[in-house]
Amino acid sequence: MIESNLTNLKQESKGIKEDGVKVKSLKTKKTTKTVLNNGARINLTNEKYDKKKAVLLIGGIDPTSGAGLVRDAMMVQKAGCHPLCVPTCFTVQNNSEYRKTQGISFESFEASLSLILKEIANIGAIKIGMVPRLEYAKVIAKFVKQTGLKTIVDMPLISSTGAFLSDIDNINEICELLLHECYLYTPNIIETDMLFGAESIIENGVQNLLIKGGHDSNPEWVDDTLMTLEDRDGDNCKYAKVKLRSVRIDTGGMDVRGTGCALASGIAAYIAKGFDLRQSILKAKGLLLTSLKKSYYLGGGAKFLG
Repeated sequence: MIESNLTNLKQESKGIKEDGVKVKSLKTKKTTKTVLNNGARINLTNEKYDKKKAVLLIGGIDPTSGAGLVRDAMMVQKAGCHPLCVPTCFTVQNNSEYRKTQGISFESFEASLSLILKEIANIGAIKIGMVPRLEYAKVIAKFVKQTGLKTIVDMPLISSTGAFLSDIDNINEICELLLHECYLYTPNIIETDMLFGAESIIENGVQNLLIKGGHDSNPEWVDDTLMTLEDRDGDNCKYAKVKLRSVRIDTGGMDVRGTGCALASGIAAYIAKGFDLRQSILKAKGLLLTSLKKSYYLGGGAKFLG
């Protein structure tokens, strides 16, 4: 079943304001939220805070801002949420050449997560990008489980130049840890094949799987495939499957970097604002298409999202 997310976007979003779900302002209401910090319950009380939702972004920092946390933050802001960025690593690269990954101090990474959770009471979703080592994955999985927040995993496994972006010796354990705790996993076609196909990913515990079709060769359309687990009986899984089609934007024959990061971050932002999964995907795809139409070139190997 092929469905056009562009033509259905207006119908899907009917009755919902573009700037988010209609909610009562919390500016004058005393609000207490209980969170977990290293196993201890902490009550966060704010006399005033705005209704704007925040999205916690975990991933790598790309110095070109073409992808990674900077691109995530741009998309989250476009979708009307506040980005909170906790880096796992820096990449040594430019727009066409990737050299290496330099991990952030593990102690600083863990402390940053703890401090953000201690103070920010309005986080609506988590988006996970680049995870370079197993020790980071263990902390992230524990953190996601403690918070109970819906989490989108868009973990790049390989760069456009062929370099592995995660610990290849422990990639199976990293994926198992993160995918078991996530609400949505968003691999591209290549990454899906690396993990032995969509059915294998679903069977290994993923609730919702969105396979991004941008690497397909179709010159007119991009077909993303959404698979949702409906029932599990041992090793047998029953899932719903739907294709979400959009027009392929003409970018002058040039690649555009960061599209996967942007889509996943947009989905996380709309989920944080209260939209359901399908609405969030459709609205994020619409936002991505607008950015693709405004893409620009600064030199190097690819364009940047506008």
